[in-house]
Amino acid sequence: MGVFAASPSFGQAAARQRPSLDDVLSAYLAGDTAVVARTFTGSRVFQERIRLTRPKELERWLGSFDRGKAVLLLELARVAADVAPHYVVVFARAGRGYVGSSLGDNARSDEAVAFARTWDRAITGLLQGVGQGRQVEEYVDIAAGIPPGHLDPRLVLALAIAQERRCWAARPSLDLPSQGLSAMTRAAGIRIENDLVLPSRALRNRHEANYQACLGEALEAFAPARADAETSIEARVRSGWLLYQADRPQDALAELDTAVPADAGELAYWHALFKGRVLGALNRHEDAAASFRVALGIVPGAQSAGVGLAFELLRSGRAEEADSAARALRAHSPAGSDPWLFYHQGDWRLVGRWIDELRRMSK
Repeated sequence: MGVFAASPSFGQAAARQRPSLDDVLSAYLAGDTAVVARTFTGSRVFQERIRLTRPKELERWLGSFDRGKAVLLLELARVAADVAPHYVVVFARAGRGYVGSSLGDNARSDEAVAFARTWDRAITGLLQGVGQGRQVEEYVDIAAGIPPGHLDPRLVLALAIAQERRCWAARPSLDLPSQGLSAMTRAAGIRIENDLVLPSRALRNRHEANYQACLGEALEAFAPARADAETSIEARVRSGWLLYQADRPQDALAELDTAVPADAGELAYWHALFKGRVLGALNRHEDAAASFRVALGIVPGAQSAGVGLAFELLRSGRAEEADSAARALRAHSPAGSDPWLFYHQGDWRLVGRWIDELRRMSK
């Protein structure tokens, strides 16, 4: 037997030493916000401590509505998103009924509605973060009507993003070799031999037609979000990107010009990034380069904007500047700092802010 093999008694002792869910709740409410991540380090620990395959046990522990427990559910879902993403849906389903119970006829105060709405936003963002588009749609359908007759605009936006993400995953270019790569290899005098069997023209045409229909549905889905003051700017930025993908760069530019993000955050970065792509498609290479520089001013070293800048400089005949931009990009921060990488995760980026708000509401 190896010297590092754990005996059954050791495993049982370790399990006994782990805090109970009540212990975690007490520590969390006392201000130890890192206790959930320390305690729940993997899928097995979630199952051992909460028995998520037995939802009734979690339901019994929750009992009557308590805001502290509702926030803890979100923290559990946030940690699960990192170490056991398949459990996020379980927490979403348990929490929807639990938080909904706080909105009885005698408890429908403005404060109670605000708490439930923020909870819905946070869990929807977590579902988006783990790529559960269909579960987002399922959750929004359940959460509709709080208050009655008015769906939260952030959830309307989440539905549209789920459709947008569906189109992105089904784009025809995934089935074909890159035309840009083929052009570059030909220009370099390189011949690549392969045995790829390409889709027939008829099949490619059918895929393209389906893709364009999908983009049209996504644009329609964003229409109510474009009309709401809270979500209008983001919905227009995303609609502009969809129009670009639909090969409508002039319409895309007009849409992006109506959207001016107020803060220099991820949304402003996406706006500048997409505008650079659109201007490039319109052969306005100097303007495209300027837009990519705006994006890099928001997130220095971001790869998608950096590559776009180098490409547009090259297309403008400024080869030395393009080379300098490419070298600067390689010397900068890793690709993980590029907000493009979590564009399709929607409100995932806002979850921490909403949990902080809920924590303040629960005191």
